Amino acid sequence: MRRAVLFVAAVASAQHKSNWAPGYRTAGNATTIHDGEAEETWAAYDHHYEAPAGWELQPFAYQNPDRYTGWYSERRSKCKWSSPVSVFAHTKKYLRSSYGGAFTGSKWKSRNMYNQWSQSSLEATVCTQRWEENGHKYQLDITRLGPIILNPGKIINTFFVPAAPLGDDMAYLVEAVDGYLDDNLRPLSYPPVHPHHSAVYVSGFPEKLAYNNPSSPFFGFNAIARLPISAMNEQGKGGQGDDWFQTSTNTPGFNNDLYGCDPQLEDQATPCYYVKVPDGYGFPRYKGEDHWANSVLEHVPPGGARKVIYEYGRVHTSNKQLKPVHILDFGVGGDGALYDTKGDGIAWFTYRMPVSGVFTSSWFHTHPVAPSDFWVLDVDAEKVLPPELVRSCSTCSSRNVIGRLHRNWASNNSGTCERDVPLSSIGMTRSQLMRRMLEEHSAHLRCWWRTRTAYSPSADRFYGRTPLRHKDYTGCDQWRFEKGQVVSLIAFNGPVPPQVLAAVPPSVRKRGAFPQHHRWWPAAVLDFPFEEYYDA
Repeated sequence: MRRAVLFVAAVASAQHKSNWAPGYRTAGNATTIHDGEAEETWAAYDHHYEAPAGWELQPFAYQNPDRYTGWYSERRSKCKWSSPVSVFAHTKKYLRSSYGGAFTGSKWKSRNMYNQWSQSSLEATVCTQRWEENGHKYQLDITRLGPIILNPGKIINTFFVPAAPLGDDMAYLVEAVDGYLDDNLRPLSYPPVHPHHSAVYVSGFPEKLAYNNPSSPFFGFNAIARLPISAMNEQGKGGQGDDWFQTSTNTPGFNNDLYGCDPQLEDQATPCYYVKVPDGYGFPRYKGEDHWANSVLEHVPPGGARKVIYEYGRVHTSNKQLKPVHILDFGVGGDGALYDTKGDGIAWFTYRMPVSGVFTSSWFHTHPVAPSDFWVLDVDAEKVLPPELVRSCSTCSSRNVIGRLHRNWASNNSGTCERDVPLSSIGMTRSQLMRRMLEEHSAHLRCWWRTRTAYSPSADRFYGRTPLRHKDYTGCDQWRFEKGQVVSLIAFNGPVPPQVLAAVPPSVRKRGAFPQHHRWWPAAVLDFPFEEYYDA
């Protein structure tokens, strides 16, 4: 995909096919990437899709679409719904910490529901079911918001606390879904409704564990992605109010990364977002914590206005014998990172684990409409990258203090440098670089992902889909690590298609750059007594 004319021709010739392989055609042999094979081809609709030899759709062990279409749907069909109340009254009912967030800030109602509507007019209704199983209590809470009219080209952004047990006896979250339904309660598809992200934010985190606290065992390790209430309020100074949160580490938030998990679902998104934690594990819900929900949907071509109902399902249990799981957030490139659009480039960062533990399963996120490959390695990135490439990046650092070095250090979105490094600086293509690194350092490569998209001829647009993972590199699953373990991320970026660049704001497009980041989210069991700090 070195010239736009080649790219357009490839798409035109492939439109009649029901399935064509995305990315480099390696035939499953990752050590034979040939020059010229960086010409991208694009996946058709997911319900016709088959992964090429040697690759699989990104798996995440906690993802459970069958649970959504079976058990959860059956439970929901028996719901008795509460009378609707304003989302503000609803949230105040379920708050457990002293932080009121958006519901105490004066600007939130008008500012954060950007581009379309005010959350002040939104109402919530709840269904709660309780039962006992094997001597433990369980509670299912389903919260619905809406319907909301989502207009073409617009974005809606909800932020509130979904219904959950009001006491402290329900210690763990074991099932969850953030769903997007039409007014007939059927899962919406993408396109036209793009699930930009669905995340959970935590308030009530102990000051002693914050990654901005020099005495914290997690100091500088922003992958823990939590800050205490005081830091949230501190970040809000300078015009933002108190409405800024850090991404949580104890429930997963999916973008479109796990979309298309089952071809039989025919592009339905919501079942793919259903999470059921494996037996014996759970996301901890510590005393005094609140789990805020934030979901952003945007309307993309084609299609007209859509009615949307947000539905948040949560299952908690009183079983305190579970192993606590935390979702960590490793990043290369922050929200402000602008990557080169015309040629191949690379970005990297190296972390060191502050405690020991196990990565049980993980998933990968990027903006897939800009093609890339992504590696996770167990060695310092700058020891395996060509020295001349490392020297060419004056703003990069492999030290695990990225937050404090980056201009947006307080954000868990901060990354290695604000632009990727063009490979033209060392006269190599990304396929050449990957081949060289595989020949010399493949033993350190734990997992390898590749982006994937679908193309709509009628909209002349690409849509992100679940990425591929290489079957020969699955060592991120059940990865036991010790304190001090090196974890490196490397993103190999390709040229940005002209249709994608056309959708970028003109102020960014003029800079010849694309807003991009690469994130790796492992579900980790950490060998650390978190609960002791909540009781301190």
